Amino acid sequence: MRLVTYNIHYWADMSGRPNVSAVARILREAKADVIGLNEVLHPMYTPQGPRYPLIELAEELGFYWTFGPSFEQSATRFWPGILGNAVLSRYPIAKSHNIPLPSVPLRKQRTLSHTTLLVHGQPVVVLVTHLDHLLTIARRRQFQTIATVMQHIHVPHVLMGDFNTHTPVRGRFWHGERIIRLLRELNYEDAFARVGIGRGYSYPTAFPFFRLDYVWVPQEWAWALDTACVIDTPLARRASDHLPVCVGWHIDALFKQRDHRGERHHARDIPLVNQRETAHCLYDACS
Repeated sequence: MRLVTYNIHYWADMSGRPNVSAVARILREAKADVIGLNEVLHPMYTPQGPRYPLIELAEELGFYWTFGPSFEQSATRFWPGILGNAVLSRYPIAKSHNIPLPSVPLRKQRTLSHTTLLVHGQPVVVLVTHLDHLLTIARRRQFQTIATVMQHIHVPHVLMGDFNTHTPVRGRFWHGERIIRLLRELNYEDAFARVGIGRGYSYPTAFPFFRLDYVWVPQEWAWALDTACVIDTPLARRASDHLPVCVGWHIDALFKQRDHRGERHHARDIPLVNQRETAHCLYDACS
């Protein structure tokens, strides 16, 4: 399974033009299976009327999709609309709900998208969030709710998104702010720190110097991680102000281990949402 976390900058490239086609090409070339998107406008309001780039992207990829709204964005450099997080998946979506996160005065509402996929008949939970970009105290409060949610998930799951928190991959003197340390204390593995190639810098695209975008998996299933990289191509540098982060996770091997232990969870009776034909990717920008 290829996981990709990507802040897509309000559907605008670095010249302010719509970036849906560029984002679709980047994700196809990455052979993405499960995608967490941040800064998604759905819908976005243009002078010509409302537009739904998330649906356009899902249809172009042939993926299932779900959207979790955070707040209404009225004063943007590009287009107004409902801003939030999204999940796109090659696998069927069984259920999805959106969890509001605590905030502080004068800061925008943030949310956690909680989506259950059916991967070969078994549930896999995908959590996608975008934490506050200014205040450490806001990020800490938001993470408290995320930590509570994660402690009640007992199937394979992943947390990804834009944490607005820089952490060196192999920091010698500084190991990140409190939320990063808490994730490690809760026995979650930073996928890039474990198997990543390079420094993991994903922001800004003009001169990547910060590692803000993460994929976390529980330590007990981190052995199935096999690779992680930042997709740093000329197209990715133009398409958004963040570079996407791609992680390989051997979910089939993980399921086999759980079968051996008798821990298999079936989810045949969960109704599916956003049913769409899946597409097969042809290229590989993250090998």
